[in-house]
Parts: sequence; C-alpha cells; structure tokens
Amino acid sequence: MQKHFYRLNGCYLLILFCIIFSLTGCTNQSNLHTSSSKSSSSVLPVPTDSLSVQYIDVGQGNAVLLQTKEQAMIIDGGDRSHSSKVVSYLKKHNVETLDYVIATHYDADHLSGLVGVLNCYPVAKVLDPDYTTDSKIFASYQTMKKEKGITSVHPKAGETYPFGDGQFTILAPNSTHYSDDNDYSIAILFEYGKNRFLFAGDASIESEYEILENGIDVSCDVYLASHHGSSTSTSEAFLKAMNPSTTIISVGADNSYGHPNEEILNRLKKASIPIYRTDTNGTITATSDGTTIQISTEHSSFAKNSVTLQSKPNSKESISKPDQKLIGNKNTKKVHRTSCSSLPDKDNQVTFSSYEESRKAGYLACKKCHPDS
Repeated sequence: MQKHFYRLNGCYLLILFCIIFSLTGCTNQSNLHTSSSKSSSSVLPVPTDSLSVQYIDVGQGNAVLLQTKEQAMIIDGGDRSHSSKVVSYLKKHNVETLDYVIATHYDADHLSGLVGVLNCYPVAKVLDPDYTTDSKIFASYQTMKKEKGITSVHPKAGETYPFGDGQFTILAPNSTHYSDDNDYSIAILFEYGKNRFLFAGDASIESEYEILENGIDVSCDVYLASHHGSSTSTSEAFLKAMNPSTTIISVGADNSYGHPNEEILNRLKKASIPIYRTDTNGTITATSDGTTIQISTEHSSFAKNSVTLQSKPNSKESISKPDQKLIGNKNTKKVHRTSCSSLPDKDNQVTFSSYEESRKAGYLACKKCHPDS
C-alpha cells in the first residue's frame, strides 16, 4: 500500500494516560437522527466521495475505522495492548472527531481500545448494547463515558443511522436476554451506494438466526467474520443469506482459541469466497466509490495485495430453512439432528419438525451436528 505522511499532534502524549484512563476534558455530543425500518431497501444517493473501511490489525481482537473525507466512525477498539496503536492509527489518518463509536459488546478484545479513543476524541454518538458485566474494563468504560458526559444509545434492530452519503442499519441484538453475552453483540449492515458491509461482533448462530427472522436483507459485498472465525458463528444459512463477495477475519497469529476454525474456513472456501486475514495480511482496507470496492492489504500473503470487487444486486429473497426432523434433549435443552452421536435416551427425547419449532420451544442448537445450518 502507498504510504502517506501526516502531521503528528499532541495526542501521542495522552496515549499512556488513555491506557490508565486519565480523565481530561469533556466530550461534545449531538443527536443524530434515527428511524425505524424493517428493511434496508431505501435508495441511497450516489456518493460524491469515497468510503474507506479499514480493518485494523489489532491481533486477537476487532477494530474497524470507517472514513470519508468529512466523517469517521469506529467499530470496536481491540484489546488493551493495542489501545495506543488504535489511537495512533486514527491520528495518522487525520481523524479529529468521530461521528460514531460503536462498542459491539463488552469483551476486552473489542472494548479496551475504545476507552483510549473516548479519552482522546470528541464523539457525536456512542452506540453499545444494553447489558452489564462485572469486568474491570467495563467499569473503566462506564467511568470514561460518565467523565466525558456521554450518554450512550442502545440501538434496536431495524433502526437506521446516517453517515454522509451512506447509512447503516441495526441487525441485532433482537432479544433482551441471552445465555451467552456474545449474542448481545450489535450487528450492523453499512450501505454506501450499492456497496454493503456487514459487521456482527461476536454474535453466535442464535443471533444469526434471529437476524434472518427479522426480515432485513443481509446480502453484502464484504463480511467481517463474526467471533474471529469461530465455529460458533457464520452458519451455512447466514452465509447463504449474506452471499458475500469476500470475507475478512480479524485474528491474532497463533492464538490460543484456534481461530479461525477450520470448519468455517472450509465453509467459506466451499462457497468460493476469498478470505483476507489480519494475522497474515496485516491491516486490510476496502475502498468504495459506491459501485466498486478496491481491497488492499498491508502485507501480501494467501491473497492478492489488491483486488477490485464489483457490487452485486441485493437479494431480497427470504432465506428459510427446510423442514427437518430434529431430536431435543429435555434435560439440556439442546436440539440435535437424528444422525448426531450425542442423541439423548429415548425417554429424554422430544421431536421437532423444524429448527424453528425447536427454537421457539427454547432449545439451542447442538454444537456437534449444527441442526441450525
């Protein structure tokens, strides 16, 4: 990628204090209009600028900067060890204010870097999910918002938010109570002209299925793999509905979680979807003019250093799962395919005609046989 040199300013002196949550100044806030919609079929204006979507290499975490000539927003900020890198990255790219900061959820590898970002930048609006944790980083995040005078918004599925010539629609969360905190993740579909980008934090298959149920078209050009390519996300049904032209995986090299999962990689390869990874490609940048997307990488490995994607027509077809006989375990409240090796004893079985029926009964999908895919 071509290198540019930018003016450095005094925020570098604040980076160390960002990490230890030194609190100075006051954040300016403004109310940005939101509207509720059950589809993202509105006709967007022809962009007069270009959009840069930068998937920052923050190791085992997520941090994405979306930027036009006049606007900037960040989705997640990586973990604490990358907080200074994220702030430095924003300064290098001439970010002075942020229209939006989105904390998809409160895991440290997504949230920690945002504490430094909030300390160093004025922010118009902060979006985060409506749940709490007892972690130290969550407490620091809440303290930073309070000191900066920020009242965050808990967005609801179907709401749309403007961003220059583009907009983004909230896809999730769709419920208020989950057994897995990852499913509180805010998922968004960002539209810029004809180009569409999807982000879903660490949302699992349960959240993906809820997104499919809510009727919003999720077809996209670029998909940031949920949960760093974990087997808990990117179900076959969700992948089919998105039908992305390319997938980006934000992941740390040789991480202890085994991300990305081999099954997910094979699922993407089987669908002939090109894969970019921050552990091998470094920071990945997708630049859109509203019709085509140019993808470039910091390092060239396993993928071309630069490639152009043509936008494809949005699919408005409803994606549904075929009926299938499934077996539920009354004790564990897990549902299985009839061929699963983990079927319960007959006296502990309940039969469902479809995954949808089992879900409505409160059953979760077995992680071995994946009846939801």
